[in-house]
Amino acid sequence: MALTGRFSLLVALGVVPVVLLGGDAGAAWASLVVWLLVAVGLGAIDLAAAASPRLVAVERDLPPRLRLGETVRSELVLRNLGRRRLRAEVRDGWPPS
Repeated sequence: MALTGRFSLLVALGVVPVVLLGGDAGAAWASLVVWLLVAVGLGAIDLAAAASPRLVAVERDLPPRLRLGETVRSELVLRNLGRRRLRAEVRDGWPPS
């Protein structure tokens, strides 16, 4: 799960009604509470609709022997076993030894 910039922007947009209704403290607090409930509800719906990273199968194919300083070609295969679309950023690097 990751909170995106869009979600942060959505929550930040809720500041506008609070500032505009700032003359009346009761209305400002009410609009703040309503907006936060709406934002949390939308975040929960987004989380429920997101693809599970646990359903991603990862396979790595490497040569049996490697030498220090040599260029080695490897293959990384990712398969989404779930039904929902998954958008991801994948980085592959050697673990430190």
